[in-house]
Amino acid sequence: VLAQTATDDIAKYRKNRGPGGHGYDLAVDVYDHSPTAEERAEWLERRRRLSAALRGPPTHAYLVEPNEAGKYLSRKVPVRRTWETSCGDVSRFELEYLAGGEWSLQDRADFRELVERGWSEVGAPARLYLKEPSRAELDALEGANRARETREKEGREETRSFFDSLRQALNTEPPGVVALRSFGLDPSKATVPDLQATYRARAFEGHADRGGTEDIGALVERRNLALAYLNAQKQP
Repeated sequence: VLAQTATDDIAKYRKNRGPGGHGYDLAVDVYDHSPTAEERAEWLERRRRLSAALRGPPTHAYLVEPNEAGKYLSRKVPVRRTWETSCGDVSRFELEYLAGGEWSLQDRADFRELVERGWSEVGAPARLYLKEPSRAELDALEGANRARETREKEGREETRSFFDSLRQALNTEPPGVVALRSFGLDPSKATVPDLQATYRARAFEGHADRGGTEDIGALVERRNLALAYLNAQKQP
């Protein structure tokens, strides 16, 4: 069984969950410490559930999506096993779901997530559930989606505000200085390693895969402006 250790996950959570190898080895964790008895027991139980699910995969699941009014509804859809989708040297196991009239390679869900937590995101704001969610669960999901949309709107406004301030400061400060300040760095003291570390932390926390709302494209542009400024200061 192979696993790719994610340094950021290890640093933050003290472990990393990796996709499994062949057969039924889906529960692969990489720890930065010797697992406790409780952690070992949890791993074995998760492996048991995953192995059982792989031996007897479901034939249907519940696709949850918002309608035009933003109200979340669920509908029963057929599912089938997708065998060993290549992911580097490791195989992942997924389920395809029939969302429309034909099977599509785009309509897939992470089988491991479905088994472990009962649902898997299949493209925000849609989810696939193994069991039909209750109305209370759908209402909670609707509220969470509204909150996410609010955060995204605030993030877009923050990005616009940054570039507005950048345009206003062009006559007094270099764009790289404004970009450094947006990362919370002092332009007179910041170094390239400082910038890269701050950028990586911001990108990690703000990535949509982790529930963040950071505009990664704008973040990269600001990083590049700041990096160009710092490198220029090194020139004789």
